[in-house]
Amino acid sequence: MTNLLAFTVDSTSVSLPAPVAAFTNGNILQNTLNVWFNLLFVIAILMALFYMIWNAFGLIRSQGDKKAIEESRTGITNSITGLIIILVTFIFINIVGYFFHANLLMIHFQ
Repeated sequence: MTNLLAFTVDSTSVSLPAPVAAFTNGNILQNTLNVWFNLLFVIAILMALFYMIWNAFGLIRSQGDKKAIEESRTGITNSITGLIIILVTFIFINIVGYFFHANLLMIHFQ
C-alpha cells in the first residue's frame, strides 16, 4: 500500500514519511480503532485529572464548610474511580487484542 501512495517528481521517488507509511501498512480497521481508542483514553484521562484537580481546589476553597468538603471528597473519589475504570478498560482491550492477535492500541515500549 505504501507504493500506491508514493510518487515520482523529476525522476526522484518521493515516498511517505515514516510515521505515515507505518500507519498505512496493515489493517485499516485496526489503525482506525487504534486512533480512536488512543484518543478516547487521552481525553478520558485528562477529564478525570481535571475533575480531580478541580475538586482538590474545591476542598481548599471550602473553608471548613462540611457540605463543600464532602462534595469535594466525593468528586475526588469519583475521579480516582474513573481513573481505575480507565486502567481496567486499557488492560481489557490489551487482553482482547492479544487473543485476537490485533494490537488495538499500538503502544510499543522500548
